Amino acid sequence: MKKIRKMKEKIRGNFSKVVSLILGLCFLVPNYVFAAGPNYGQNFGNYALDQIFWVAVVFIAFALVGCLVKRNVVGIVVTILIGVIVLGIIKDPTGLQSVGTALWNTVKG
Repeated sequence: MKKIRKMKEKIRGNFSKVVSLILGLCFLVPNYVFAAGPNYGQNFGNYALDQIFWVAVVFIAFALVGCLVKRNVVGIVVTILIGVIVLGIIKDPTGLQSVGTALWNTVKG
């Protein structure tokens, strides 16, 4: 049992290092190339959304692998559903605004 516990602690330590590396590569890469031009704010925003999308894909993949290792079918289904929703929101943030507006109009009556 002690060996398994030590292996889990080692995996958790390595996982945090991998997450730090991914986030560093996504956001600490020089962004001035993407922010060049007269509309640098929009260019940087598009670049950041593209990077956030791939970070979310990696996190979803890690969650799916964890569920597969545990053979948790419900966890796999929930992870896929929530992952699709999150990735959809990241790709089209205006869709969330239209859903919110529709809900408000429904509640408002």
